[in-house]
Amino acid sequence: MGIEVKSAIASDLMSDVLVFAQPAALLITGLTNNQVVRTCEIAGIAAILFVRDKMPTPETIRLSCEHNLPIFLTRSTMFETCGILYSHGIKGITVKH
Repeated sequence: MGIEVKSAIASDLMSDVLVFAQPAALLITGLTNNQVVRTCEIAGIAAILFVRDKMPTPETIRLSCEHNLPIFLTRSTMFETCGILYSHGIKGITVKH
């Protein structure tokens, strides 16, 4: 798909995504509404991975297509998904205090 992801953020709180996300990261979430896409656009997120077999709304799909934001789906839980991605070299966002 022509995207490269080196880090990921896992959250259902879009406010956390806005504060902690780094450009070109992968967002792992269970939220499927169009606000997820809008948040990703603001934060510079490269792609969205919906967990727990969640299906995005038609509006979310339409909006992601308009913004060339890839969507991926998995049946795995957020915890399992993070573990699998971490074992394949995807690092989490480092939060500086």
